[in-house]
Amino acid sequence: MLNRIEVVGQVLECTACELASGYGGPVFMEGRSRVAILGESLTLEADVVGRPFAGKSRELLERLLTGAGLEPADLAWVNAVSCATAGPPSLEHLQACAPNVVVQLDYSGAEFVLVLGRQNLQAMRSDLDMAFGRARPFMVGGRVFFSTYHPLTALQRRAAEVEMEADVGSFARLVDLGVERWVEAIPDTCAACSEFVVLFEESGIGWCQDHRPICDPSLGESLRLGSH
Repeated sequence: MLNRIEVVGQVLECTACELASGYGGPVFMEGRSRVAILGESLTLEADVVGRPFAGKSRELLERLLTGAGLEPADLAWVNAVSCATAGPPSLEHLQACAPNVVVQLDYSGAEFVLVLGRQNLQAMRSDLDMAFGRARPFMVGGRVFFSTYHPLTALQRRAAEVEMEADVGSFARLVDLGVERWVEAIPDTCAACSEFVVLFEESGIGWCQDHRPICDPSLGESLRLGSH
């Protein structure tokens, strides 16, 4: 694992995309913890103060986390895109910054990661969406990821805020289970619809009969069955 100087250097000196030359440049993560919050991109407000999260989004997150028993000051805060964007980040920006996310999560010591936003989730798993992929734990690289709405969505829609509050509570209970028992929180419904699971991936993602993947060794990847 890289040391702090190496991780900071990789993030702050990154030129993987054109965002590095705009606004205030990359912003490094905040805090180290077994629990991390993974935002999408740096907002212009956060860029000004030089923190991964700021403003009303930060306030909402801190309120929901505190209500769920997670102390915000004790968490790691990381952005999937370390530079500021005027709107949601593109998939290209998320992919360009992915190596920076990995080293920051490694350095943070995170075992559980709360993923915020649809773009963020789909950059990790293109086959998951908020409709059925939200609030569904899955493991990648030894870490357990769990997604919910972006706080901006919750600020715009009261219904989304209520659901996000429930999601954060479920995430806190997942953290309490620990990495030894996290599989107990895996739902028995499909990640693409509401049908019951007939197949689980090693990651913990479950699929129904219509959406279960079949392995084609010649392609080296999974093919999805079904069209809904």
